[in-house]
Amino acid sequence: MNKKEAIGKINQIGKAGSVISTIAQVLLILGLVVSIIGFVIVLGLPKDLFTFTIDPIGTARINGESLEGQGIDTGIQNSFTNLDVNLNGINYKASNPVVDGNVINMDLNGSSIVFSPVQLIQIVIAAMVIVVFTLVLTAFIKKLCKSISTCSTPFSQDVIKSIEHCTWALIPWLIIGGSAKNVIQSAFTGNLNLGFSVDFTTIMVVLLLVALTYIFKYGAILQTESDETL
Repeated sequence: MNKKEAIGKINQIGKAGSVISTIAQVLLILGLVVSIIGFVIVLGLPKDLFTFTIDPIGTARINGESLEGQGIDTGIQNSFTNLDVNLNGINYKASNPVVDGNVINMDLNGSSIVFSPVQLIQIVIAAMVIVVFTLVLTAFIKKLCKSISTCSTPFSQDVIKSIEHCTWALIPWLIIGGSAKNVIQSAFTGNLNLGFSVDFTTIMVVLLLVALTYIFKYGAILQTESDETL
């Protein structure tokens, strides 16, 4: 593949990305409009219009055969009494451990969850925040795709700046988006969580974009030096 063909492939990828990002923008705008309408409707609801109370319950089973042949004795059985367990943001308390042969069964009782219009407003606001930040990130991605679709070299300043802008736009999107998702989860669990969580894959993507920014900057310097020597 020669230089002209390589640039042509890069331009095609940019054009495809531009089309996809445009479609994403339209869908996000529609989602934002729906969210705003939903927020206005929910905001007008009486705060005591409805209330759903959910009492999470469950059971747990532990196989004593995996305890290196020790089985389950009375001490192990009693250790599970009033044991606190957190599953998907809900706190459960273990009770009534019963030994059946070499298996112990116990009840799990979680704290009650109350869902009302207040929680519904909380969900709608969090959803609006996610859509807004995603829309901003998509705008930067679209700008990057447009730069790629018309560039004569991937080491142009427009492409490099667009990659850099996408990188910096991704960081607040991760932080705010993660926090908003936790707020939505809090509405269903009853435990307010304003923190944020970022997985290892996402961190690697951000680091990769930062590395690509400097790689392209270095490539631009080499290209400039090459052009000056010709």
